[in-house]
Amino acid sequence: MFSFQVLKELAFGLVSIFVPIYLYIQGVPLFYILLAFTIRTALHAVASLLWGRFVLLRLGIKHTFVLTTVLYIISFVVIAEGTTLPWLSLWVLFSGLENEFYESDHHSYLALTLDQYSVGKE
Repeated sequence: MFSFQVLKELAFGLVSIFVPIYLYIQGVPLFYILLAFTIRTALHAVASLLWGRFVLLRLGIKHTFVLTTVLYIISFVVIAEGTTLPWLSLWVLFSGLENEFYESDHHSYLALTLDQYSVGKE
């Protein structure tokens, strides 16, 4: 499980490097790119307050992993459809929510599966 997480984080990191480059090449002004990533980070902060309390406890960790994967796919389908302001706004929404949901799920799963004796041995 942890080896898969490392590979998934590497893939997410590589993709996140090229999203601003893709947006810039598509003609999105630099101001809108910076604004989109600022709003995405703010959405990440607001969603972190609500996610664990309302969604994670009701659905469970495994179901929310599936939900975050679907949101990740939707975010890239949206950005592939267009880079106008409405499409960029939808990407910010889906990408910001997916980012927070994945982080919360990942850390919750690690807290449940690790004990004090197996930390650092994986």
